[in-house]
Order: sequence, then C-alpha cells, then structure tokens
Amino acid sequence: MSKRRLTQQMRDQITNALLLHRFEAERTRLRTVAFEAMKLARFEALVLLCGSRALAKDWIERMDKAPMGVFAKRSSSFNVTCGGRYVKIDMGGHELRVPNNIGKDGGIPFFDRDNHPEAYAAIEAYLDDVTRLDKAEKEARAQAEGALKSFGTVDRLLDGWPEVKPFVPAWAFDDKPALPALPLPKLNAAFGLPIEETV
Repeated sequence: MSKRRLTQQMRDQITNALLLHRFEAERTRLRTVAFEAMKLARFEALVLLCGSRALAKDWIERMDKAPMGVFAKRSSSFNVTCGGRYVKIDMGGHELRVPNNIGKDGGIPFFDRDNHPEAYAAIEAYLDDVTRLDKAEKEARAQAEGALKSFGTVDRLLDGWPEVKPFVPAWAFDDKPALPALPLPKLNAAFGLPIEETV
C-alpha cells in the first residue's frame, strides 16, 4: 500500500485508463462501422462527381488496386453533407468525421435520403452512435473525476474503491521521496539560502 498523496496527474491517468477499459471495444466497433459507411459514401460521392455509377465503380476499382500514393489524396477524400451535418470521408486516412475546413478538400457532394438511401443511412447511424458514445464517455469521465477527487491518498483510494487498483499507475505505489534534481547545497546557493557545511 502507499501513503503517497493522490495527485492530479494520478487522477488523470486513472480516469483515462478507466475510460479506455470501458469504451475501447465500442470505439473499435465504430471504426469498423465507419469504414463500411465510408465505402458506401465514397461510391456515392464519386457518382456525384463523375456523373456515372459505372465511372465511379471503375474509379474505385482502380484506386483500390493501385499502390498507395498513385492517386492524389483528393481522389479518396470528400466532404459531404448528410441530413444537414457535414462529414469528412477520407479513405486514405480511414476516417469518417466532422471536418474542420468545409469545402477545402474535394468539394461538398450532397447526400439526401431519397437519392442515396444506403449511404445516407450508414452515415447517419454512425454519427448518431458517435454522439451517443461521446455523451456516455463524457458522463463517465465526470463520474470518475468526481469519485477520485474524494480521495486524498493512494491508500484511501484503494480502501474506498479497491476495484480501481489495476488502473492506478505503478509509480503511484513508490513511497520513496523524489530527490531534487540538484544537490541541496547547489540549490541553496542558487537561491541565496544558508549552506550547511559538511564536517
């Protein structure tokens, strides 16, 4: 056990480890969902840009077979609107997210429910899942931070919430006092403090 004070750095590490434990599987699932939604969205975006489903299919087949870097990033990255929400589709970076700079990367094809039902539904479902997960993670973070603030030392934390022990960083159990980076006489001299003579 450790009588060491529970610092904010420890609390942050414990909170982050707890969130990773609780939400990583769901985030991994959403990455898979995002990739499938991106494939649909990429096709629909290319149909809009090329004006033909056959040309879009041919373009995607060529992009998927080509070595990385043969096609410009513009070929695989699109900003789209879907139900009034902007989404960035980036097959090169394997991401589906809300973009920062709308309209500066590949145009803004518009997805609507009637003309692109499959891609629209996939993106909307993904965005809804991300919104729900972000909210749940924010609430869980607030709960963990609130609980951890009620403990002053590592000992008290483990007495009051023993299940959290696997998430406490190993260095939190080290009771050895941290030595100053400079020897004390040099520190004292630097600040004009009395220097004890060693006999």
